[in-house]
Amino acid sequence: TTKRKKINIEIRIEPKKRDIQLIKNKTVKVGKLLLNNIAKYFFYSIFAIFKRFSRPIIPIPPN
Repeated sequence: TTKRKKINIEIRIEPKKRDIQLIKNKTVKVGKLLLNNIAKYFFYSIFAIFKRFSRPIIPIPPN
């Protein structure tokens, strides 16, 4: 009976580990996407500022 109990506990633990791994992978993916978006936004804002200063300042309407 002790062997069976151990096996059951192990079987129960395994899916949890897998779930944690999946959740980690998902969070990493989401985090990377967020970072990419922030980086893009940051880059574009700097680019826009440089463009503004390079030519005479004309109010550009936001898209």
